[in-house]
Amino acid sequence: MPTQTDEVKLTAEEVASFEKAFSDESFRKLMADYVCEISDPKHKEETEAYIKELEVKHEIPVGKELIHPTPGFVIKCMHQKKRSSEAKSAKLFLNMVHSDKVSKPESDKSDNGTRWSVPFAIGPVRLESDKSGSLVPTFDICFHPTILKQAHASKEFCEFIVGIAKDAAKKAFDSSGEEVELGYGYSILRGVLYKNGSPKALMVSNDASTPEEVEAQQPTSDTEVANVEQRIIPKYKIVEQGVFDIVNHTNSSRPKQLAVHISLDKVTSVAEVCLYVSEKKLSITPGSRAKYQYHLDVTLPYPVVSEKGSARLDKNQGTLVVTLPVVSSSTEIIN
Repeated sequence: MPTQTDEVKLTAEEVASFEKAFSDESFRKLMADYVCEISDPKHKEETEAYIKELEVKHEIPVGKELIHPTPGFVIKCMHQKKRSSEAKSAKLFLNMVHSDKVSKPESDKSDNGTRWSVPFAIGPVRLESDKSGSLVPTFDICFHPTILKQAHASKEFCEFIVGIAKDAAKKAFDSSGEEVELGYGYSILRGVLYKNGSPKALMVSNDASTPEEVEAQQPTSDTEVANVEQRIIPKYKIVEQGVFDIVNHTNSSRPKQLAVHISLDKVTSVAEVCLYVSEKKLSITPGSRAKYQYHLDVTLPYPVVSEKGSARLDKNQGTLVVTLPVVSSSTEIIN
């Protein structure tokens, strides 16, 4: 099965040099101009033509194979550099693509759920522009078509696969020397199949003896009674923090943010749960490495800006604290 196995190792000094360069406004402008240039459709057509020429002439490097994925959907989540002095959260795009050249997943059902072995190929990180023109780190993560088909059919399975994709992106960052933390939440970009343009070809290893895959436990569906008895509905409380300035907002009683405290006393790792937050909903489902079947659906008292939220697991207290900025009433009226 084809997989991505080549890794670029960066030293701490090289990472520091990159961070210093990106702090310079003139460098960021040059980088933005470069990204615009390589994002130009003409440039992409030339690149694709070159890749096709390599295939026709059989000049692909030995031990490598090209995958031409089909677009699926795009995940937007937040990430934060561990070594960054400013420690600000930033966007991350995950292109969920598929190809039948990636091996099919395998599953084994048990009373506790379904054990999956999910092969995938992940491309190198690159920068893509968002709708505001800002540069966003982006990964292509390629699964077998059956995986994305099931993700479209089941919200629970979609969250399961998104957890695998986020773990893969984190490992790719870590292996490059840039350690990051990925936020709990995520959102699916509506009407966007790929960031940006058409899917890039992935040059990956075709050595079937070294597959890149993940083995993870997915809980059984809601209709399977055996698993219902093992579900844990955690206790939670919502704390309203701060109020908006009455001069600038029409409703001074609306809080600035919500802090949702969720009791997860059996959880020891963030990979054990999957958090999803939309404007008015918060949900918890078992993650890719779940040991216990935590499930929670909460309707929030105010609309929130999910992309700017944060989550912290307090292992000593066994509590997940999710902090979410509330949408101002004036903004809500305008929208």
